[in-house]
Amino acid sequence: MKLRLPSVNYTNYISNMRFLALLWLALNLFQAAFSMLTEDEAYYWMYSNAPDWGYFDPPPMIAFFILAGKWLGSTFGLRLATVIAQVLSLMLLWKLIREHWPAPHSIRLFFAVAFAILIFQVYGFIATPDSPLLLFAALFLLVYRRFLLQPNWTNIFLLGASSALLLYSKYHGVLLIGFTILSNPRLLLRKDIYLAGLAGLILFFPHLWWQYTHDFPSFRYHLVERIQQFKWWYVSEFAINMILVYNPFLWPALWKAVRKVNIKDSFSRALLFNLVGFFLFFFLSTFRGHVQPQWTVIAAIPMLILLYAGSYQDAARSRYLFRVFYIVLPLVLLTRSLLIWEWLPLPNQFFKPETYAEKVKSLADNRHVAFSRSYQQASLYAFYSGDTAVFSAGTYKSRKSQFDLWEKEQSMHLKPILWMGGQSNPERSFFTLGRDTFTYTEIDTFYAFYKIQPIADQLPANIKVGDTITVQLTLSNPYPYRMDFTAISAIQLMACWMDGKTWMGFSPLSISLPSLEIGQEARATGRFIVPNLPVDRDYRLGFSFQYHDITPFPAGNWQSIKVN
Repeated sequence: MKLRLPSVNYTNYISNMRFLALLWLALNLFQAAFSMLTEDEAYYWMYSNAPDWGYFDPPPMIAFFILAGKWLGSTFGLRLATVIAQVLSLMLLWKLIREHWPAPHSIRLFFAVAFAILIFQVYGFIATPDSPLLLFAALFLLVYRRFLLQPNWTNIFLLGASSALLLYSKYHGVLLIGFTILSNPRLLLRKDIYLAGLAGLILFFPHLWWQYTHDFPSFRYHLVERIQQFKWWYVSEFAINMILVYNPFLWPALWKAVRKVNIKDSFSRALLFNLVGFFLFFFLSTFRGHVQPQWTVIAAIPMLILLYAGSYQDAARSRYLFRVFYIVLPLVLLTRSLLIWEWLPLPNQFFKPETYAEKVKSLADNRHVAFSRSYQQASLYAFYSGDTAVFSAGTYKSRKSQFDLWEKEQSMHLKPILWMGGQSNPERSFFTLGRDTFTYTEIDTFYAFYKIQPIADQLPANIKVGDTITVQLTLSNPYPYRMDFTAISAIQLMACWMDGKTWMGFSPLSISLPSLEIGQEARATGRFIVPNLPVDRDYRLGFSFQYHDITPFPAGNWQSIKVN
């Protein structure tokens, strides 16, 4: 069966398409060149310095995007592939619309609606995984429609390849695949869909192998470690974010467009299932933790298509969408100018990091630099200083990062370093930049033992305030050098008390720490006193090293303890 291509002359439309696409491209190129680098972009830039099939979070596609323009050596180069990707996304969607709805179209209306969907604005120039995700989501939907009409070998392979590219961009891509199949369950009775799935699995296998060889760090983080205690604020915040980032003026028009969707059309039904499915899935996700608005970004694609398809032949609705565009245009340009010239105070996400990097580099005075609980600041410093040997250490209550998989701290062993942030000493050294205060510690001889985490035997389930508790700890040395704890000064083993995600206090341990040979495991006995905590409550207890006055490193196994 042949594709239903329109039989009208599209010369003018193509010409307008090129002009508007180039205008969109120029705006984002200018923004990319002159906007300050964000913390997450610097972190993904660090990924690009060590190309691999996987990272702690997210998958590797963003690293490859950054690597494509890295030779330019600036924020412009870092974001170049992102800017191009969004224009390609829009061109693919326009091609998809023309194929599925063969009639005279309005390219101006298409770009007006795309511009009015506010979440599109950010991912047109910011180098994050959402940019390749949008590109390959557009490609997937185009290929899926063609697959429905012509399930030949080319479309079977392209459907599998676009599925793999989605997952290489962000794990949320699996939802687009899942909701598309859910919209058309008869696909599961066809052999060709399994061939497409096999092709996608083969192409995605290098990443799965990387996950296996690294003990599935990404999957454990997203499915287990990221779960948070329920708060009603997460639900209301999600609703407010969705209204704002997708533009509150567009929702009434979207509702009217959705009501006219032809559910007998397999492709239109896939768009509807993905639009509703993404919002519903992440609404339910608020019951297990905070949901960031960009997680729903794929929903912007069916939203754009359905808004346009439901309006381009309706004069009244088209006029309404153009009015929304004219309202949004000056507001967006004003906001974009703020990100470049910063004529109003901005949150730290867009603060000028060059000054910070220069200050830290001056303090370091050719020493290595480590950061406490801030893989973003470590990455910003690395980008603007050129020192990619930086290390970021988590704390007893922080999330892990790619720095936990790299071995950068080993290059600092037995060397003088500057440790930034996370100090617990009230007499700490610090400097200020604007409204921010940054603490630091100077260590003459640094011992790298970050990955040695104390593992405690099972403790009593019920204890009392003031009790002296004896605990057996296991310490293992994964480093390629001997670790002699007896030679390290300013080290203390701490019991860390947590009530959910809230820190409740530390209890220092009385313990004699051993010396560990390469690969050796040793046992040690310690004692600590249960602090004066609110009674008849359940706490989480873990054990962690405090080094100098740095906030304690990540704890080993956490246990549930009730204090009576």
